[in-house]
Amino acid sequence: MKIGICDDNAEERNHLASICKELGYDNIDLYISGEDYLTRNTLPDVLFLDIGMNDIDGLEIKEFLERT
Repeated sequence: MKIGICDDNAEERNHLASICKELGYDNIDLYISGEDYLTRNTLPDVLFLDIGMNDIDGLEIKEFLERT
């Protein structure tokens, strides 16, 4: 399973990645912003989104994914 973590806070991003690794998931992509996620054009099986990011927030990404 491929996991994506999109959060502009490095500490939060890394903490969530550590939890996923402890649970046995190693295929984890980290995104530093909503724009970073959208420009890489990847589709993880599970995507953790930070709601409050500076550029494109998690709700905007969710809406984009629902439309596409």
